[in-house]
Amino acid sequence: MFRHRFLLILYPAQGHINPAFQFAKRLVSLGAHVTVSTTLYMHRRITNKPTLPALCFLPFSDGYDDEQLRDLDVETKPRILVNTFEALEAEALRAVDEFNMIPIGPLIPSALLDGKDPADTSFGGDIFRPANGCDEWLDSKPEMSVVYVSFGSFCVLSKTQMEELARALLDCGSPFLQRFKLVYPGSLSLYVDQKMQKVSLKVMF
Repeated sequence: MFRHRFLLILYPAQGHINPAFQFAKRLVSLGAHVTVSTTLYMHRRITNKPTLPALCFLPFSDGYDDEQLRDLDVETKPRILVNTFEALEAEALRAVDEFNMIPIGPLIPSALLDGKDPADTSFGGDIFRPANGCDEWLDSKPEMSVVYVSFGSFCVLSKTQMEELARALLDCGSPFLQRFKLVYPGSLSLYVDQKMQKVSLKVMF
């Protein structure tokens, strides 16, 4: 039986790893064999990797094997797979002439999307320790009432930006879950911090 083979090379960042793992699982469910490759440093950090018969991992050394990242040369008008869908961002997908962006999303576990695979309930591939208390806090809120705010694992907000964002979130009147990199301890004013403790959950890494 002929089986398509795919090599997925992951950019070593949390926001890229989870959707890529989900894409790999979808390809495997269609009968393909998938090899996932990322840097040795990132491969060692990833926990709970997906385990499927037709999915294997092949890490490579980028010459640094630590947190440093390398720029990759790209071909003329390369095809880029994007974790979005046409109906949501049709204009954005055609906004950059230099790239041929192909939507393949939303790349989220099947149990949370279409229910075709009830066992597929999580991404797998965490590089940060899971936050405690998130599920319980979310379960205590009404359905579809929580605003989620995250700037990824690289972006660092200034003290001014943190304060402005906090005030805007408080003004929206909805409970919110925010995930950010803690660089400026005590960066919020006491007034704002006290108000946020009543309506939000902060997850720091």
